[in-house]
Amino acid sequence: MRYEVTRQGADEGARDAERDGGQQLSPLREAELSLRGRGGATCTDGPQLFEGEPNQVLDPSTGDGGTGSPSDAALSRGTRPPGGARGGRPHRAGEQPFTPLKSEESDPFSASEALYLGVVGFLSGEEAKGLTHSELEARLDVEGRELLRQLFQDHLDLRSICEVRAEEVRDVTNRYHRSVEQGHRRSLETIFGSVGVTRLAYRAKGSKNLYLGDAGLNLPEEIHSHGLRELAAIEGSRGSYEEAQAAIKRSTGVCLGKRQLEELAARAATDVEEFYSRATRDLTTDSDTLVISCDGKGIVMRPGELRGATKRAAKTTSHKLKTRLTSGEKKDRKRMAELSVVYDCSPVPRSPADVMARSGDCSKTAGPVAKAKWLTASVAEDARKVIEAAFLEAERRDPGHLRPWVALVDGNNHQINRIKTEANKRGVDITIVIDWIHVVEYLWGAARCFFKEFL
Repeated sequence: MRYEVTRQGADEGARDAERDGGQQLSPLREAELSLRGRGGATCTDGPQLFEGEPNQVLDPSTGDGGTGSPSDAALSRGTRPPGGARGGRPHRAGEQPFTPLKSEESDPFSASEALYLGVVGFLSGEEAKGLTHSELEARLDVEGRELLRQLFQDHLDLRSICEVRAEEVRDVTNRYHRSVEQGHRRSLETIFGSVGVTRLAYRAKGSKNLYLGDAGLNLPEEIHSHGLRELAAIEGSRGSYEEAQAAIKRSTGVCLGKRQLEELAARAATDVEEFYSRATRDLTTDSDTLVISCDGKGIVMRPGELRGATKRAAKTTSHKLKTRLTSGEKKDRKRMAELSVVYDCSPVPRSPADVMARSGDCSKTAGPVAKAKWLTASVAEDARKVIEAAFLEAERRDPGHLRPWVALVDGNNHQINRIKTEANKRGVDITIVIDWIHVVEYLWGAARCFFKEFL
């Protein structure tokens, strides 16, 4: 969704600030935001703003669910709200633009300074001298985070004080939002803790409010910051959501709920295809190898979500022991997630000694390095669909089939058959390589034909 903003009001406010004391305000910048509507595509061309969401980003005191209407509290063009957007009488036509006082009492960072002096006072006092280094670490960990949170909050308050009304604001339907109200506040959960963002609301009767302040900060529609979203995506992919919760709390002190983590991870996953469509890749040559690799990963599922064959096996299979599984037994609770990766690499000649060398050996030749990785995975689609998607990406990179193609697998016969089918369909000459580590595992099966298995 795109909104158009003229900069005349911001320029006039900057000139007013220079006349009133030389304080130069930051110019209004055009921000590119990744807006995703309910099932809509991402739009990132031109200046963009978020629309207000009822009970989420609006001050509840407005009482109108974020729908604009003409208001006597509207600010005149090119002016800042008195005291920021935190209350006070609005500027009206004919009055002088408001200028923040330059006294210690109006210092927007006074709260941060008080916290900092409190930490310094503690460290220089008698109490701190009797603490061990671990006790000092724990104390500064908590107070340091609060100081950073307050610095963040004070900066946001300074922005609200300096926010200048834009000359014109139009939404995607080319409708003007001429009425402006101050004091609209929303919450933001950051890696330092909770902060509040106060900004001007641009209103039009029957339309949702628009917020230039949200665009300048590139705020998400939901409450969680991009920093928390990144941590949720990283930690959520490493293990369970409970483990992700604990990891985020250890590193930031912020406690996210399990359902919140699940929702953040799901939202991050919706941008995977868009990310790869816009990602820049290094240039390749005709001698670079094009590699396709496929694998499967069993994921524990609820009984109703198992595929037909696995569900029937789970109902009919009995295990030898109640406490653990014996050799060859399965819990029959998993559904295979299919994964594929496509990447480019420059071939590196290596000997068997290089391949089998230990990680600490300095004489071995380093292996090839993967470039421009493209990955896909699905627990809903089967291997046929996922491998087909990998071949489509490979053909996009080498439509003339001029480069050597290699498929790296772990020996799964179904995956190998699907690779051969897709290659024959496209007339591609592809070399299939089985991972050595998995080859060794298959050799154990042959060895047990001649030797008794050890328990």
